[in-house]
Amino acid sequence: MLQNFLQKGKCFKLICGAGNQNTNEIEKLVAVYVKAGCRFFDIAADEHIFNALQKGIEKSGIKEKIYTCISIGTKDDYHFYKVSIDNKKCINCQKCLSVCKRNAINIIEENYIVNLERCIGCLKCLKICPIQAICKNFYSEDFKTILNKDFIKKVDCIEFHISGTDDDEIYKKWQYLNNNFDGLLSICLNRLEIGDKKFLERISKMVSLRKPYSTIIQADGNPISADNYIIINREQYCF
Repeated sequence: MLQNFLQKGKCFKLICGAGNQNTNEIEKLVAVYVKAGCRFFDIAADEHIFNALQKGIEKSGIKEKIYTCISIGTKDDYHFYKVSIDNKKCINCQKCLSVCKRNAINIIEENYIVNLERCIGCLKCLKICPIQAICKNFYSEDFKTILNKDFIKKVDCIEFHISGTDDDEIYKKWQYLNNNFDGLLSICLNRLEIGDKKFLERISKMVSLRKPYSTIIQADGNPISADNYIIINREQYCF
């Protein structure tokens, strides 16, 4: 069980990305990191990605138990955004191309096209666009639809990403998780909108529903900021 694995006191989890849906990339990453000793992987809540992870494990040749965590979240969590580009506004400055480390933006027949499998919603392109031709869109399947898929039975941990101030949504989804998933749960809290008091209040209320040592708490702070990028204040939405 994953709890027993964590009790050893040493755990490395490779975060492949809640929005990373590039199956070839996931398969290669997993194969390499399993060989290097990683036994715990965090992936998108996508059956195709889960299958790619299994292929990567098979390619590694390692027979040890490999643990899997999938990411789901609230309706406004940063981890589930991807961008789109309005080519009618675009002035072809190519600044978005220069900042996209995922190579998720391509020019096809003079139009800027976003590869949604590679886009992870870091929003660097949105920030740098001088004429606001880029907007963000929320990409995630319905919460209950994900949990009712067959591959979830093979998942060891679910990470619940939380952003925003909608307590009603947060606690309803958390209750549903507790009632419908027997594995380990992880809470990943965005600290941008709440202070310490609210943070502790949320954690205390959520953990009170759990058995001891069955919950991982991650104070995410500033999400999607591994390279010191600060999430922008200006927000654009596509409807």
